[in-house]
Amino acid sequence: MFDVHSMSNQPKQDALTRQQVQSSGAISIDLVQKLQLTVKWLEKGDTSSSSQTFWAVMEDLQKFKEVLDKVMDKAGEKGIVVRVFLEKIKEYNQRLQTLLKDGEVAAFMDVLQYELLPLLAGWDGVKNRLMDYLDDVP
Repeated sequence: MFDVHSMSNQPKQDALTRQQVQSSGAISIDLVQKLQLTVKWLEKGDTSSSSQTFWAVMEDLQKFKEVLDKVMDKAGEKGIVVRVFLEKIKEYNQRLQTLLKDGEVAAFMDVLQYELLPLLAGWDGVKNRLMDYLDDVP
């Protein structure tokens, strides 16, 4: 059935989606900086500071994921890039928590530094492609 109300909300939803995609860039930059700080503290042996920052990052990653979940709804077939990105974040999150629990500090640092950080640093390119797509949506 045709819903007149959903049509009237479309421009508002499009603007909100664009705003969410734009805000995701700032979130990813903040995450990268916090993760770099976590690695730096781990290299210095400051496990207390690194642990606090890591758990703050995990909370921020959850917020980031929530923003991306909303964006995926609008992105349609272009959302596959976001889905893959989210799956990788979920995978790294699980691995990192397991490594931390098992006391595998060196492996934990490697996953942070060589896998999660590059993934988050690459978000800007994904974000730009999504913005281009949203700009093309009537």
